[in-house]
Amino acid sequence: MAAVTKDPYKDTISSPIDKLGAHYPWHMREDLVANMPLIRDITIEAFYEFLGVERKSLARADGEKGQSTQKVSEAGSSTGTSRSNKPRTQNTPTASKVFGSLQDFMRIANKILEGIPGLTLKFKGQGQAHPADHPTATHAKPDIVAYFPSFAPSSQTLKPHWGALEIAIEFHWGALEIAIEFHSAGRSLQDRTTQAASYAAYLLAARPDLISTLGLLVNDNDLIFFICDACGICQLQLQDRDDGQLNAREGSLDRTKIEGDDRIYFDIKMFKDSEFNKKLHATRLHYSSDPFGKRAHVYMHTESEGGKVLANYVIKDQYIRHHRRWTEKDLLESIHKNGAYPAVVRMIFWGTVPKVKCGDRVKVRIGMSDHGTSFMELDTPRKVLYAIYDLLEVTRGLYVNRGILHRDISPNKIRVVKSSHRDGRHLLNDKMHKHKTSILLIDFGCSEDVESTKHIGQGRTGTPVFMARAVQAGCPLPLPSTPGFFTALPEVNNEIQERYDICYPQRRRLFNGPFKYISTEIVPHGPFLPWRHELRHDGESSTWSLFWWAIQACPDNGDEENPIPLEFWLSLVPDTTRSGNGRLEISREEVLHPGYAILSELFEHMASTIFFDHHWALDENMREPEYVHEALQRLILNFIIKHNDDAFMDTKKQPKNRTIETEPSQRQFLSPSTIDSRRSASVSSGGTKRKAVTEWIFMLPTNDNDHNLWVAVPEEGNVDPQKDEEEVHLVKRPRTE
Repeated sequence: MAAVTKDPYKDTISSPIDKLGAHYPWHMREDLVANMPLIRDITIEAFYEFLGVERKSLARADGEKGQSTQKVSEAGSSTGTSRSNKPRTQNTPTASKVFGSLQDFMRIANKILEGIPGLTLKFKGQGQAHPADHPTATHAKPDIVAYFPSFAPSSQTLKPHWGALEIAIEFHWGALEIAIEFHSAGRSLQDRTTQAASYAAYLLAARPDLISTLGLLVNDNDLIFFICDACGICQLQLQDRDDGQLNAREGSLDRTKIEGDDRIYFDIKMFKDSEFNKKLHATRLHYSSDPFGKRAHVYMHTESEGGKVLANYVIKDQYIRHHRRWTEKDLLESIHKNGAYPAVVRMIFWGTVPKVKCGDRVKVRIGMSDHGTSFMELDTPRKVLYAIYDLLEVTRGLYVNRGILHRDISPNKIRVVKSSHRDGRHLLNDKMHKHKTSILLIDFGCSEDVESTKHIGQGRTGTPVFMARAVQAGCPLPLPSTPGFFTALPEVNNEIQERYDICYPQRRRLFNGPFKYISTEIVPHGPFLPWRHELRHDGESSTWSLFWWAIQACPDNGDEENPIPLEFWLSLVPDTTRSGNGRLEISREEVLHPGYAILSELFEHMASTIFFDHHWALDENMREPEYVHEALQRLILNFIIKHNDDAFMDTKKQPKNRTIETEPSQRQFLSPSTIDSRRSASVSSGGTKRKAVTEWIFMLPTNDNDHNLWVAVPEEGNVDPQKDEEEVHLVKRPRTE
């Protein structure tokens, strides 16, 4: 282990997951379990083979004529080639439990390892403690951890357990070699298997220096041993895999520790043929994602001398398919080909890590020169609204000007560049350059070049809690059984209308009204393009990112005891059908803290905009790729102008997020079907009286050959701008009109 001087800037680096709230890791774990790859059986014989020793030496290591170890072998040999949810049966009804307790297992395992020359691996029960410092901030609790003494914690703490204090050793995830689940009464084999496999996946996220990681499930009389890598979770006996990769270390990363600090750091070696040919010492693992796929790891490194920061580096490793159509390198080069593009991270080097492969994937390393603080650290509604407006502007500009679609919008992908922050925007302040922004959009690993993938089917991409609902479903959202309306595009507030027209004449020409509420009673008629991830889906993800900040924010002068309603919080988690419909409750005032409840006014209009899937819209304007972005940006601008002088806009939030109710309240939340029945044309939030609806369009087919449009025209003289509905009469018009 290398001796490294303590980094004075290390405490400024933390996982961005920490900023998303204490309960976000639970969402991530639910999604990890829901998307767990197929797991196949393994045998105890494969465990021996993995250790690289003969069974005889293992038996001698345990002593007592090898009786205990022999029992393990016999129990393991009864493991079949397939697994069901039914309990295992033993070869003999009188078979005793080899691993009846944690102590039994650790005694046998430690004695086995003592007999292997040069191997100092140790096993330790965790009790109620959970390993610390995971890049996803998980609180997962393996029952047993395996570690090398050189990475053991240097300190112990006293923690309460069943009314008494017990000595707890807090391991760090980066120090572990194996995470182990021990059998417990009342849990099915399937539950135990899923739990153990998830520990292996978490270890994969915490150990970027390993190509694959190990997980172990200890049952009464057998062991289930997992190997986990970017290709998935597989049994130990790998007929179609390269056994040389098994738990192999990759040579460009070395684990290390800093004196007086139990956290794990990594020394990163750069490429010899790269312009960036240096070694970064004691680099912190900042973030990881997608363990079964890209398996991305992001590191932060600060170079300093005499307390002065010389340079900051952001390094990202990920596994990509060897012959993929485009890479993050290609996309960033395309974005910045005519000079630095505003608000998009810049690349300083890219290369393939030599001799590191996983199936058809190779490991690539990319270095970025830009960095910023977490989006969740923004402390006022004004700053957050500015940031989301800029996010919509950046993603829209990338699509229109560069043909690039990000496809993974979430708070983690939005960084805030403090040095560039301004208290206004160019539409609110004519002295400000229109390209000035406080945000930095990062992580283009899921992005696509729209033109090069026009005819390629696209899968589900993004971060589950923030995905657009159609992306979760992988298809267009069905229109509801109860009629409703596609919401009309809001007018721009009169205070900035002239400046808006000057800055964006092309948008004014494209979206020039009159704006219509389109009924969902229209029968969809083709030809519709095949479904794919579209720009509007990134717009919806921006809405969920804004709402994630708002639901957890507690004003500095607010009541800390105002928890998030449990029923609503649970509805944020996408269900097994990946619909996530509960998120559409965002317009309910009681969901937010009372100090920020006025934001529900904005969320109501945003929800109306994205509620129905514009894949089915027949209106020409609504079918424009930029339509949802245009609507959301207008809503945010209008809201800012309307509430510009209100105190809540600049009321800072507390550093600590709101808590969650421990038990359901008596609040009544609308079901998705009730929302469908109540959803109708919503009022514009332009800060002025709502304009009368020019036309509502219905399609009422009378037979297979009659698909004329019935247009609901407001009765002359009966339009009341204070009412939500107008009296109308129906006029039949040809579809072409």
